[in-house]
Amino acid sequence: MVDIFIILCYSERGDFMSRKPRIISESGMYHIVFRGINKQDIFKDEQDYKKIKGIIKDVTSQMGFVIYAYCLMTNHVHILIREENPGDISLIMKKILIRYVMWYNRKYNRTGGLIENRYKGYAINDDSYLLEVVRYIHNNPVRAGITKNRIDYNYSSYKEYFEERPDVVDKEFILSMITLEDFADFHDREDTGNKLAERLSDEELSSIILSKYHISPQDIVKLDKDKRKEIVRDMIKLCSQRQLGRVTGMSRKRISNMCE
Repeated sequence: MVDIFIILCYSERGDFMSRKPRIISESGMYHIVFRGINKQDIFKDEQDYKKIKGIIKDVTSQMGFVIYAYCLMTNHVHILIREENPGDISLIMKKILIRYVMWYNRKYNRTGGLIENRYKGYAINDDSYLLEVVRYIHNNPVRAGITKNRIDYNYSSYKEYFEERPDVVDKEFILSMITLEDFADFHDREDTGNKLAERLSDEELSSIILSKYHISPQDIVKLDKDKRKEIVRDMIKLCSQRQLGRVTGMSRKRISNMCE
């Protein structure tokens, strides 16, 4: 699996310094994740959610990219993007984040950074993996215990797939690979971790750990025994013990003992 890791630094003046991706996605598709500094909320009310959706739609019109899935959580965001031109992704995220942070700071009479000084994006070059990413994004509110039914969550693209005129997403490409009925059933099934295991890069696995547990992989070893075991047993569904050891710095023997 081709991967990409993008770093953005945001200063109090609102400037961005970006590092170009080491590898460009051959398909132009990226799963982007960004979150608030120190896990702070980046959405406080419905107006905030509507504002960033409006900004995303504006930037989409300007740059011609498409969005296949998104989920706005209280303190972080997932977006599945297909860029129009290779390398557009850096400018896309710059435009979205600068506009939202400036608007947010004006609204709440604050200064300084809002978004954590790095956002992560990884490339998607496989159709089956693409569907799993769509499901992963849409299932965020369910996994977080915010809702039991994805269709009831107002800040993700899941319900847009069932609307005649979606607000943000381009649903036609995904629904050319799977029927709408199968789309719903697919989301209800458990994630197929073993299928993911052979395709996840180390950067993607790190991103999943950070997104789900809000901790860097290398810091897992510092957690208490029960929490450490919980994360290891969860992540081993997605990868091999060898890869998890490589990403976390823990020995395979230690990981194996936690899986027993």
